[in-house]
Amino acid sequence: MLGEWIASIHRAAEKEGVLGNCSRGPECNAFGFLAVYLTKVCLTKKEEDGNITREEIERGFVDAGWEVPGSSQYPIVGNAEDLSIVAHEQYAETDDPAFELVDRRRVVGYWVRVIPTPRQAAVLLEEYGGLPEEERGNPYKPE
Repeated sequence: MLGEWIASIHRAAEKEGVLGNCSRGPECNAFGFLAVYLTKVCLTKKEEDGNITREEIERGFVDAGWEVPGSSQYPIVGNAEDLSIVAHEQYAETDDPAFELVDRRRVVGYWVRVIPTPRQAAVLLEEYGGLPEEERGNPYKPE
């Protein structure tokens, strides 16, 4: 099921000519395409500073379908039913941001480098999620 869904995303990305524009990992090519074309969010900023801002993260969460309660401090949290996406300050405002996905009901987590929709997050958590302390997928976790 996941393989067919990702294959359909890849076909659409090829049609648009954007497949392969992101070298951050397998989920980035598939979900990066969706982030750019379905939610108008691209975290591979091409501005001179290369860093994404807090406001851009919040807008990205909302555009992708997450509910963001009003707050001006980190961590930035987006919620959708039992799922959350979290932007921790030390991993977010960089030229290579990472976000933590959490299923609060099942107590599993997974890290991503693009902002997925809640539906995409549910699939990623189901397929790759583990105990939050394992920090699966966190590119900044020391080996």
